[in-house]
Amino acid sequence: PIVVAQFLPQQEIVTANEACPIDRASPLLNQIGRSGTILALADYGPELLYRTGHQVLSIPNHRPQPGFGATYRALTASDEQVAWAELRAHGVDWILLCPNIVERSMFLDDRATEATLYRRLIDGTGPGWLRPVTLNDDLHSQVRLYEVDPSRAIARSPSASPERF
Repeated sequence: PIVVAQFLPQQEIVTANEACPIDRASPLLNQIGRSGTILALADYGPELLYRTGHQVLSIPNHRPQPGFGATYRALTASDEQVAWAELRAHGVDWILLCPNIVERSMFLDDRATEATLYRRLIDGTGPGWLRPVTLNDDLHSQVRLYEVDPSRAIARSPSASPERF
């Protein structure tokens, strides 16, 4: 059986650090000036907690946690008001993305007819209430960081309340 398995197609395993260079982005995150809550892929959470003075919305955990669902709902929302409501409900101050195969498989749906928040952010066309943070050229190709700017928030409508599952 071992010999047969070696001839089957192998899928490359990507670790969280290979997918997102948190170790190189941490000095920037620590220099932001104020601590806050970072929304990022759950796999990045433990290293963000270890390397920065920030909180995270979610971590990989075997127990249900609201932050995991909130991250998914916010980043896959095609309605800005729904995404905004989700971020505010969970006190998100920063969004950290590493547009790679790991994140794309989690947050992109090529069948979606409307652009989701994740799609807009990796394409550089995010909503006005998210301010891109300038990164050095070395990191910009791998990391996107956005600050949630409540002063530029959109009016919340009753239909924009986040759904729970």
